[in-house]
Amino acid sequence: MQKALEAKEGGVRRFCIVTSGRKTGPEELRKIASMVGKIRGLGLLPCATLGLLEKDELRLLRDSGLERYHHNLETSERFFPLICSTHTYGDKLKTIEAAKEVGLSVCSGGIFGLGESWQDRIDMALALRELNVDSVPVNFLIPVHGTPMGNTAPLPPLRGVKDHKPFSLHASG
Repeated sequence: MQKALEAKEGGVRRFCIVTSGRKTGPEELRKIASMVGKIRGLGLLPCATLGLLEKDELRLLRDSGLERYHHNLETSERFFPLICSTHTYGDKLKTIEAAKEVGLSVCSGGIFGLGESWQDRIDMALALRELNVDSVPVNFLIPVHGTPMGNTAPLPPLRGVKDHKPFSLHASG
């Protein structure tokens, strides 16, 4: 709550509660729901990133004042199994759809530079368009030594958002 107050004093409008792992447990979720109400009481728009939640869990957060749920697709459906073995792309879609069904705004994007192809980036963008999410963050992997992707060469941001293949706009004939 102290950080939320500091953020408000700094002019922030949204404040996000983030946990790591596959899913937030029931006791932790109740505590977070309580904090969401207090954050809303400060005049901030509460957001959360809490993993693979079910519709009833998302409804609890919404009823406590949650404004937006953040749940990245990370990459394309084709490439996802190559970067994640703890859950499926379908699990991610289910969480996003449940958040939308209970009336939450949804923020979902991905991470570029995981070794995905240009087509994977396009496929992720098309999936996000089909999901009709409200906000699309694009992150870039920062390789950390000692992690599974620690030796991955960093992807320059312009290369991640612009196809590097030359093309022509000139009509033939």
